[in-house]
Amino acid sequence: MIGRGPSLARLQAEHLDGVVMAINHAIEKVESLHPSNPLYSMQKDRLFMYPESAILLLHELEALKEIDSVEYEPTFSFDVERDFNVRWNTPSVVIAEKFANWFGCKKVVYLCCDAVTDGITEAYGIPATKPQDYLLHGAMVSRNATLPVEWKKI
Repeated sequence: MIGRGPSLARLQAEHLDGVVMAINHAIEKVESLHPSNPLYSMQKDRLFMYPESAILLLHELEALKEIDSVEYEPTFSFDVERDFNVRWNTPSVVIAEKFANWFGCKKVVYLCCDAVTDGITEAYGIPATKPQDYLLHGAMVSRNATLPVEWKKI
């Protein structure tokens, strides 16, 4: 799982292993590396952008409300309350672990989540949406995870 911390600027293809899910605008950097991994772009927050070729996962209550129609394939929509039995405003890092479980992954490795690994709340590219909330993400993932999780610095 790829977050939007400032370390995203240092992300390289060799950091990517297995299924790769980029959150919101992190997909732009990830796709620029041209990975051969299965690639997903989870657009949950109100920060929608089309990926180049990744499978697009759109949250029905946030991302889909930002656009009139979806002009991209393949696209799948999800609702976190219906599909994962968690509140609609649960952070994307928690939802990424839920998708990993659906995909049959054995563990989740989080990259570029600098608030968790280093206490840095800035974001790569566009400004952070709720920077202080990022400091809570590690505990929220741990509390809700059904798979082993690891937070790696790059």
